[in-house]
Amino acid sequence: FLSNGSIDTPGDKESLSYQWDVGADGTFEYDGPSISIKFDDVGIHSLLLKVTDDDGAFDQHMINISVENIPPSPTILGPSVLSEDEKGIYTIDENTDSKGDIPTLSYRWLVDGVLYSTEESLSVIFISSGYHMIRLEVSDDQNDEGWDSVTVLVENPRPVAVIESDSREV
Repeated sequence: FLSNGSIDTPGDKESLSYQWDVGADGTFEYDGPSISIKFDDVGIHSLLLKVTDDDGAFDQHMINISVENIPPSPTILGPSVLSEDEKGIYTIDENTDSKGDIPTLSYRWLVDGVLYSTEESLSVIFISSGYHMIRLEVSDDQNDEGWDSVTVLVENPRPVAVIESDSREV
């Protein structure tokens, strides 16, 4: 947020001081002509700017800031090709949602359309070859949802042929 629109007489302009009150609760948390703040909570937040010159004259301006929830946006990380009976471990990108929402997220991992897990990560072993669909649905405490899906190719490994001989019968 910038205080660029603040004005005073030319003689006082260089001496202006800037105080910022986040939440308009009477406590000025920041000083300076500009600030950068992050709101972790959804809702309407007040921001008050107080500009004072070297003679003690001051003015204040308040704005309300509407903070809305950002829905989760998961990205599945994990192998896209596996062999039958090989364990695949799938996780999500750490940037799935804002840091404040991470502890409140709920997860639904579906494998081939069937709910498989509600944990943060997925460990799965496919017993049949072919293409399998993994879908992750993530919701936050505001009931906003996001999802991602991946297709996994499960290959049937070739058999291994081994000839053994009894060296006594050659």
